[in-house]
Amino acid sequence: MELATFGYLLFLAVSLFLYFCLPAKFQWIVLLADNLIFYCLNTEPVTLIYLGGSVLAVYFATLFFQKSTDPSRKKIVLLLALLLCAGLLFVLKYSNLFINTVCYFMGEDASLQPVNWLLPLAISFYSLTLISYLLDCYWGIAAFQNNPLKLFSFISFFPLMVSGPIQRYTKVGEEFFQEHRFDYARVTGGMKRIAWGMVKKLAISNRISPLVASIWNDPASYHGLWIWAGILLYLLQLYTDFSGCMDIALGTAECFGLTLEENFEAPFLSKTTQEFWQRWHITLGRWLRDYIMNPLLKSAGMQKLMTRCVARFGKKTGKKIPMLLSMLVLWLCMGLWHGDSWKYILGEGLWFWLVIALGQIFEPALKKCKASLHIKDQVPFRFFQVIRTNLIFAFGMIFFKAASLPDAFSRIGAMFRLSGNAAASPIVKAWTDQMGISGLAVFFPALVLLVVTDIQIYRKKNPFELLKKLHPALRWVLYAVLIYFIMSSYVIEGEGFAYARF
Repeated sequence: MELATFGYLLFLAVSLFLYFCLPAKFQWIVLLADNLIFYCLNTEPVTLIYLGGSVLAVYFATLFFQKSTDPSRKKIVLLLALLLCAGLLFVLKYSNLFINTVCYFMGEDASLQPVNWLLPLAISFYSLTLISYLLDCYWGIAAFQNNPLKLFSFISFFPLMVSGPIQRYTKVGEEFFQEHRFDYARVTGGMKRIAWGMVKKLAISNRISPLVASIWNDPASYHGLWIWAGILLYLLQLYTDFSGCMDIALGTAECFGLTLEENFEAPFLSKTTQEFWQRWHITLGRWLRDYIMNPLLKSAGMQKLMTRCVARFGKKTGKKIPMLLSMLVLWLCMGLWHGDSWKYILGEGLWFWLVIALGQIFEPALKKCKASLHIKDQVPFRFFQVIRTNLIFAFGMIFFKAASLPDAFSRIGAMFRLSGNAAASPIVKAWTDQMGISGLAVFFPALVLLVVTDIQIYRKKNPFELLKKLHPALRWVLYAVLIYFIMSSYVIEGEGFAYARF
């Protein structure tokens, strides 16, 4: 059951009706039933064993934390529970990375064959949620959930089972089990956000996907600037796909009276790569920072390294070295999280670490250069920064889009080959034929709305609050336009959500 479908809206309507009809103490049971139904409709029900087993392991571990006063035993239980959660994730998702790497180095002598595990839905998302809850309970940050079914209900909240965002029990866990009476403003607000997410997915992402495919699937004919054009268009497709899914998930939660963490904040208006990743897939970046980078930076080994580096290179440089090494581990994990291939580790991990690390290392020199050239932080320079940042991100996303690491390098080489390009007319014709004049009349206004909305978000303004200030007649005209965008785009055959199987 795709989120951007009328079937999902019907499922949500029935769920909300039952949810608000029941007393507060039974509302979480509706969510639990919804989660189980949604999970079984979207993947093999047998994979519930993985999810249920992980939840039970974490539940009993946290139960032990409450009863035990022996720190060493608590640490052993923590490590066992972490081993189970992380071990399942690594075995099910990354076995082929290990197998393919070994086969590459062994060459023709390799006898290992890739495995085809039956992957549970959203294993990457729920594994990180479970690990964060486990660690927060061990550190004494999170309140313990003494009902395993309630814990399961929180971990498997159905709109998050497609593409996240990654939620933490410390922030929203208790809210799941509080009383939520029907609130017209919250339900209608949630439905508006769901509608906006469907516009992003159906009217922009699905409509642009044939154009991206026509460029990307014909590498023999299109290279040079066409590769750049194809990957930049793919970024638009991916962004509207992923952030559209987030809007539907967060809007669904709002209908139930739940406020979840945002996952996107107008990333393409960022002036640096570091800022970009602070605005793109926000919950993943924060998770890696809080549970990988910061604990590593505070570890005894890293503190000893910092002391030695400070003594050898001075305070400023000495502190920067452990920071950059911790960041390297974070970005390796970022790359690994994206998939079971070295193309992700290199393109989604090491490339962005290198760009951010070089930016921090040369920041003082760049500031001096900027001052000597009398460059001011005005619109032209900010525009340059935004374009530069998006091109850097686009380069890394070539690895995400490519079929393999050799394919990614081949595409990069083709980016700088200018001669022999095929004409643009077949691409333009194929796109316009599929979309038609009416399709173009939907796509471009939707794109303008996206740009306007993101500018408001970047300025820290809530576009839905601004919408309320419009004249009622104008507001209802806009609602009608958005509904038309959705209805007219629903028949367009597009790809499933890009992060649906993470």
